[in-house]
Amino acid sequence: MILTLKEYKDYKNIASTNQDTELLKVIPAVNQTITSYCNRTFVDYYASDKTEYFDATLEDYFPKEFPIVSVTSIKYSSNNDGVYDTDLNQYTDWVIDDEYSRIVAVNNYFVSSPVPFNSGQLIYKGGYEHLPEDITLAAVHLAEYYLEEGYTPRKSLAGASVDNVIIPDKTARMPAHVRRILEHYRACEL
Repeated sequence: MILTLKEYKDYKNIASTNQDTELLKVIPAVNQTITSYCNRTFVDYYASDKTEYFDATLEDYFPKEFPIVSVTSIKYSSNNDGVYDTDLNQYTDWVIDDEYSRIVAVNNYFVSSPVPFNSGQLIYKGGYEHLPEDITLAAVHLAEYYLEEGYTPRKSLAGASVDNVIIPDKTARMPAHVRRILEHYRACEL
Protein backbone atom coordinates (compact mmCIF):
# COMPACT_ATOMS: atom_id res chain seq x y z
CA MET A 1 0.00 0.00 0.00
CA ILE A 2 1.32 3.40 -0.95
CA LEU A 3 -0.83 5.77 1.09
CA THR A 4 -3.15 5.19 4.06
CA LEU A 5 -5.73 7.47 5.60
CA LYS A 6 -3.55 7.86 8.70
CA GLU A 7 -0.47 8.81 6.63
CA TYR A 8 -2.46 11.37 4.67
CA LYS A 9 -3.93 12.93 7.82
CA ASP A 10 -0.56 12.92 9.60
CA TYR A 11 1.13 14.60 6.64
CA LYS A 12 -1.61 17.24 6.38
CA ASN A 13 -1.86 17.59 10.19
CA ILE A 14 -5.59 16.80 10.16
CA ALA A 15 -7.28 15.62 13.37
CA SER A 16 -10.88 15.96 12.20
CA THR A 17 -12.84 13.07 10.70
CA ASN A 18 -14.97 15.36 8.50
CA GLN A 19 -13.32 14.27 5.22
CA ASP A 20 -12.69 10.62 6.13
CA THR A 21 -15.52 9.23 3.99
CA GLU A 22 -14.32 11.10 0.91
CA LEU A 23 -10.66 10.27 1.63
CA LEU A 24 -11.49 6.58 1.97
CA LYS A 25 -12.77 6.73 -1.62
CA VAL A 26 -9.89 8.80 -3.00
CA ILE A 27 -6.92 7.05 -1.36
CA PRO A 28 -7.49 3.63 -3.01
CA ALA A 29 -7.74 5.43 -6.38
CA VAL A 30 -4.48 7.25 -5.67
CA ASN A 31 -2.76 3.97 -4.75
CA GLN A 32 -4.03 2.26 -7.91
CA THR A 33 -3.09 5.22 -10.11
CA ILE A 34 0.49 5.28 -8.85
CA THR A 35 0.87 1.50 -9.01
CA SER A 36 -0.49 1.40 -12.57
CA TYR A 37 1.50 4.42 -13.76
CA CYS A 38 4.77 3.06 -12.36
CA ASN A 39 4.00 -0.54 -13.37
CA ARG A 40 5.17 -1.85 -9.99
CA THR A 41 4.18 -2.24 -6.34
CA PHE A 42 7.31 -0.79 -4.60
CA VAL A 43 7.23 -2.81 -1.33
CA ASP A 44 5.27 -6.04 -1.93
CA TYR A 45 8.24 -8.12 -3.10
CA TYR A 46 11.02 -6.82 -0.88
CA ALA A 47 10.85 -9.92 1.34
CA SER A 48 8.94 -12.38 -0.86
CA ASP A 49 9.70 -13.84 -4.26
CA LYS A 50 8.27 -12.46 -7.46
CA THR A 51 8.28 -14.44 -10.71
CA GLU A 52 8.63 -12.72 -14.07
CA TYR A 53 9.07 -14.12 -17.55
CA PHE A 54 11.23 -12.67 -20.30
CA ASP A 55 12.79 -13.33 -23.68
CA ALA A 56 15.91 -15.36 -22.87
CA THR A 57 17.64 -14.15 -26.04
CA LEU A 58 17.88 -10.62 -24.56
CA GLU A 59 21.21 -9.22 -23.41
CA ASP A 60 19.77 -7.68 -20.25
CA TYR A 61 16.59 -7.78 -18.25
CA PHE A 62 15.02 -5.03 -16.14
CA PRO A 63 12.82 -6.52 -13.39
CA LYS A 64 9.71 -4.49 -12.51
CA GLU A 65 10.46 -4.38 -8.80
CA PHE A 66 13.72 -2.53 -8.26
CA PRO A 67 16.20 -2.12 -6.75
CA ILE A 68 16.99 -5.83 -6.93
CA VAL A 69 17.35 -7.30 -3.43
CA SER A 70 18.32 -10.85 -4.45
CA VAL A 71 17.89 -13.38 -7.24
CA THR A 72 16.50 -16.76 -6.22
CA SER A 73 16.84 -18.34 -9.67
CA ILE A 74 16.97 -17.73 -13.39
CA LYS A 75 15.88 -20.62 -15.59
CA TYR A 76 14.84 -21.11 -19.16
CA SER A 77 12.61 -23.41 -21.12
CA SER A 78 14.24 -24.81 -24.24
CA ASN A 79 10.95 -25.57 -26.00
CA ASN A 80 8.63 -23.01 -24.35
CA ASP A 81 6.41 -25.74 -22.91
CA GLY A 82 6.05 -23.92 -19.59
CA VAL A 83 8.64 -26.10 -17.87
CA TYR A 84 11.68 -24.08 -16.86
CA ASP A 85 14.17 -26.89 -16.49
CA THR A 86 17.58 -25.35 -17.12
CA ASP A 87 19.25 -23.21 -14.46
CA LEU A 88 21.36 -20.25 -15.45
CA ASN A 89 24.24 -19.50 -13.08
CA GLN A 90 25.37 -16.20 -11.63
CA TYR A 91 28.75 -15.00 -12.94
CA THR A 92 28.75 -17.73 -15.62
CA ASP A 93 25.52 -16.79 -17.40
CA TRP A 94 24.41 -13.54 -15.73
CA VAL A 95 25.37 -10.80 -13.28
CA ILE A 96 23.43 -8.15 -11.39
CA ASP A 97 24.12 -4.54 -12.37
CA ASP A 98 23.09 -2.67 -9.20
CA GLU A 99 23.66 0.76 -10.74
CA TYR A 100 20.89 0.27 -13.31
CA SER A 101 18.84 -2.37 -11.43
CA ARG A 102 19.14 -4.88 -14.21
CA ILE A 103 20.36 -8.39 -14.81
CA VAL A 104 22.94 -8.63 -17.58
CA ALA A 105 23.70 -11.71 -19.65
CA VAL A 106 27.42 -12.51 -19.61
CA ASN A 107 27.54 -13.71 -23.24
CA ASN A 108 25.34 -10.95 -24.77
CA TYR A 109 22.25 -13.17 -24.33
CA PHE A 110 20.96 -15.43 -21.59
CA VAL A 111 20.54 -18.38 -23.98
CA SER A 112 20.43 -18.95 -27.69
CA SER A 113 16.87 -20.21 -27.93
CA PRO A 114 14.75 -20.94 -30.98
CA VAL A 115 11.65 -19.98 -28.94
CA PRO A 116 12.43 -16.65 -27.32
CA PHE A 117 8.98 -15.52 -26.11
CA ASN A 118 8.76 -16.03 -22.32
CA SER A 119 11.56 -18.58 -22.51
CA GLY A 120 13.25 -17.14 -19.41
CA GLN A 121 11.97 -17.26 -15.85
CA LEU A 122 13.29 -14.93 -13.16
CA ILE A 123 12.46 -15.46 -9.49
CA TYR A 124 13.72 -12.62 -7.33
CA LYS A 125 13.12 -10.18 -4.51
CA GLY A 126 13.04 -6.48 -5.28
CA GLY A 127 11.71 -3.10 -4.27
CA TYR A 128 11.92 -1.20 -1.03
CA GLU A 129 11.64 -2.23 2.60
CA HIS A 130 10.09 1.18 3.30
CA LEU A 131 8.42 3.35 0.68
CA PRO A 132 10.59 6.33 -0.38
CA GLU A 133 9.36 9.62 1.10
CA ASP A 134 8.97 11.30 -2.29
CA ILE A 135 6.48 8.61 -3.36
CA THR A 136 4.43 9.31 -0.22
CA LEU A 137 4.63 13.03 -0.99
CA ALA A 138 3.45 12.40 -4.57
CA ALA A 139 0.55 10.30 -3.24
CA VAL A 140 -0.51 13.07 -0.83
CA HIS A 141 -0.42 15.66 -3.61
CA LEU A 142 -2.37 13.38 -5.94
CA ALA A 143 -5.00 12.81 -3.24
CA GLU A 144 -5.32 16.58 -2.78
CA TYR A 145 -5.68 16.99 -6.54
CA TYR A 146 -8.48 14.42 -6.64
CA LEU A 147 -10.19 15.90 -3.57
CA GLU A 148 -10.15 19.37 -5.11
CA GLU A 149 -11.26 17.90 -8.43
CA GLY A 150 -8.39 19.71 -10.14
CA TYR A 151 -8.80 17.46 -13.17
CA THR A 152 -12.31 18.79 -13.90
CA PRO A 153 -12.53 21.61 -16.44
CA ARG A 154 -14.06 24.81 -15.09
CA LYS A 155 -16.51 26.62 -17.34
CA SER A 156 -17.68 30.17 -17.02
CA LEU A 157 -21.40 30.76 -16.73
CA ALA A 158 -21.44 32.63 -19.99
CA GLY A 159 -19.73 29.66 -21.62
CA ALA A 160 -17.03 31.91 -23.01
CA SER A 161 -14.01 30.13 -21.53
CA VAL A 162 -12.87 26.79 -20.21
CA ASP A 163 -10.02 26.49 -17.69
CA ASN A 164 -7.94 23.39 -16.96
CA VAL A 165 -8.50 21.83 -20.37
CA ILE A 166 -7.79 18.12 -20.21
CA ILE A 167 -5.42 16.75 -22.82
CA PRO A 168 -6.63 13.26 -23.73
CA ASP A 169 -3.73 11.01 -22.78
CA LYS A 170 -3.24 8.45 -20.04
CA THR A 171 -1.49 10.91 -17.72
CA ALA A 172 -3.99 13.76 -18.10
CA ARG A 173 -5.46 13.12 -14.67
CA MET A 174 -2.15 13.62 -12.89
CA PRO A 175 -0.47 16.94 -12.09
CA ALA A 176 2.90 17.49 -13.75
CA HIS A 177 4.82 17.78 -10.47
CA VAL A 178 3.49 14.38 -9.32
CA ARG A 179 4.29 12.82 -12.70
CA ARG A 180 7.88 14.14 -12.47
CA ILE A 181 8.39 12.36 -9.14
CA LEU A 182 6.88 9.10 -10.39
CA GLU A 183 8.96 9.04 -13.59
CA HIS A 184 12.03 8.20 -11.48
CA TYR A 185 10.32 5.02 -10.25
CA ARG A 186 8.60 3.85 -13.40
CA ALA A 187 9.36 0.26 -14.44
CA CYS A 188 10.16 -0.52 -18.07
CA GLU A 189 7.49 -2.17 -20.15
CA LEU A 190 8.93 -4.69 -22.57
